[in-house]
Amino acid sequence: MPAEIGWHDVGSWARLAELVQRTDNWASGDQVAEDAHGNYVWAPGKTVALIGVEGLIVVDTPDALLVTSKERSADVKTVVDRLRREERDDLL
Repeated sequence: MPAEIGWHDVGSWARLAELVQRTDNWASGDQVAEDAHGNYVWAPGKTVALIGVEGLIVVDTPDALLVTSKERSADVKTVVDRLRREERDDLL
């Protein structure tokens, strides 16, 4: 059966933000934003306060916290490579 199925390559956190962000600041939970614009926050179960920041990606997981600019979000690969070199498999 033929179907037209859209495809989005989600290769970075910034690309994911582009796909889901429908408000100035997007958060997975509660947020309080003052003079903050274009931020994407994944921190389930937490209230996140954004003050005077723009274009950030914030990802909170049980064992690590990532804070980067949208422009540098694809550079997560460099951190992963470094963690491998330092044998920090607990974070991979």
